[in-house]
Amino acid sequence: MRSSFRLCFLITVLALVVVFTARALTVQSPQQRRPIAQPTREPARPTQRVENPNLAQLELAQIQSIRPSCTSADIASLQIRTTAGVVFWSHSSCFPYLCDTDTKTCATGCGGGKGCAPGMDCVDGRCVFPRTFCSDSHTSMNSAGAKNDCNTYGCDSVTGLCRTVCTSSDQCNSSVSALCDIPAKSCVIP
Repeated sequence: MRSSFRLCFLITVLALVVVFTARALTVQSPQQRRPIAQPTREPARPTQRVENPNLAQLELAQIQSIRPSCTSADIASLQIRTTAGVVFWSHSSCFPYLCDTDTKTCATGCGGGKGCAPGMDCVDGRCVFPRTFCSDSHTSMNSAGAKNDCNTYGCDSVTGLCRTVCTSSDQCNSSVSALCDIPAKSCVIP
């Protein structure tokens, strides 16, 4: 079975090599060919004027300037101006971060309560979706670092929140010797 897997794997790899080699060696018509640039002191220029403005952004020699900016709190943009005077805009969402107004690019980290998109929490320098969890058997905590002591109740390990009712004493805070008053469905200290 193992040798048949290896054989299958090798055949697949060989097939991929053949396909990609065949694509690389396809013959182009003279209209599709571009002359290979020879090393000179002048930068490479396109062999023909680009009529389609979408193709102009692909011609590096035609780019006059690139200016980054923050078009909103969570959108970073580039203004690309060509030597022909054509202006293109490229917009990128920074989510889960914000656009850094100093660098005018998307932030790559966070700290001091800054740098994350609305609704996100900064944890260890990264923006994450907020979540709650039990830091111990009787303390609920969220990813932003806020803690809530559950008092006489225990922390629900599924939701990460403090319980508000009980059906057995194991759902109560054992560190304060709380027990469940089953008829009242509440944790009490005897």
